[in-house]
Amino acid sequence: VTLVYTAGATIITLVLALALASILAGPLKARNTIRAILFFPYIVSFVISALMWKSILDPYSGLLNAALVKVGLPPQYWLTDPDAALWVLIAVSVWKDLGYAVLIYIAAIQGIPNHLYQAAELDGARRFHLFRDITLPLLMPTTLFLAVVIMIASMQEMALPYLMTAGGPASGTRLYSLHVYQTAFQGLNIGYASALSFVMFLLILAITWVQFKLLNREIRHV
Repeated sequence: VTLVYTAGATIITLVLALALASILAGPLKARNTIRAILFFPYIVSFVISALMWKSILDPYSGLLNAALVKVGLPPQYWLTDPDAALWVLIAVSVWKDLGYAVLIYIAAIQGIPNHLYQAAELDGARRFHLFRDITLPLLMPTTLFLAVVIMIASMQEMALPYLMTAGGPASGTRLYSLHVYQTAFQGLNIGYASALSFVMFLLILAITWVQFKLLNREIRHV
């Protein structure tokens, strides 16, 4: 469950952040306002975010289901459906971290020398080719940084499942950190929880090493 959550949150955040940064790095009207709106969720604590979304997604009194009913659609059990709950947590995590990743990508895009684009345009390159052959390869170091940071944060995530679903339904959102917490402070099995924490450290170390190996290979080819 934790690996699915981590992979989903990391990949979706990176893809959306890169797409939005490519747009907001250009001469777009009100781009500063849009950047501020995107970044605002990142400065809100996870506790407040989790409680806010739990209220919005409540199947009986939540704003989202009220909107669905208004347009003639049936209400959804977002946090009690085993097939949907984990993806709801992933969506909330992406919503919270997206603004940070967008700003990092914007800074990296604006640091790419303009003469590279000008030279490619003189050779007849179109916008898609500029993005594929110049922007994307030169953003590999930034992508590596964001992938590692988001992955580590996702692997250690506990606030969202603890406050929104308590690990349910049917342990469908019981992430590894929540399992360690419940083992230590609810089951009072401190020794086993310590061993679980060490295993998490080894897992994060292994995944980070793989990320560095794969992305560094791409960076060396740039």
